[in-house]
Amino acid sequence: MQTTRQEILDILKRKERASVDELAKLLKLTSMCIRQHLSILERDDLVASREERQRLGRPKRVYSLTDEAEHLFPKSYHLLLDLILEEIERLDGREKLVLIFQRLAERMAKVHRDELSEKPLAQRVAKVAQILTDGGSLAEWEKCDGGYVLREHNCRYYHTALKHRSICSLELVFLRHLLGTDVELVECLLESGPRCTYLVKPAS
Repeated sequence: MQTTRQEILDILKRKERASVDELAKLLKLTSMCIRQHLSILERDDLVASREERQRLGRPKRVYSLTDEAEHLFPKSYHLLLDLILEEIERLDGREKLVLIFQRLAERMAKVHRDELSEKPLAQRVAKVAQILTDGGSLAEWEKCDGGYVLREHNCRYYHTALKHRSICSLELVFLRHLLGTDVELVECLLESGPRCTYLVKPAS
């Protein structure tokens, strides 16, 4: 992110909304320069504008962050999740944690089940790779002897998986339910592998 545009986003995060003149004054830049940066931010769906009525004079155009812009600010969800998982394991044991992950995987798979039903396995694997990529996994697939290979180059649960390896069962169960066939984890990013690789086997 270009420095000035990041500064604009930071100001809008703190102030909720601001006009071109307000931003120009805070950043000690010309109004034209601010408008150019705002135009790029609007194009990227990070900032939205609207007319705001004044007590006197013409309405003032103000800018605010979109929901999309929230993803640019640091979040600590994984820290909270780590604490929650630690408490569950401490109170109910690791078996309960694994069961929870399996239930979550089933619910996640159910969302996409209609998209995959009645399709040949190759089409299901291709669709699942797209679903994973849309979720941030950078997935790809290819046919191999005995089935298909599905690779995830990014782990969506990396920070949590470092402490709670049982979360890996969530992804495996998720894939098995989505594909409706046997799936085996053959390479793991957390075990010095460059990626997570799954072997998808056709049903016997």
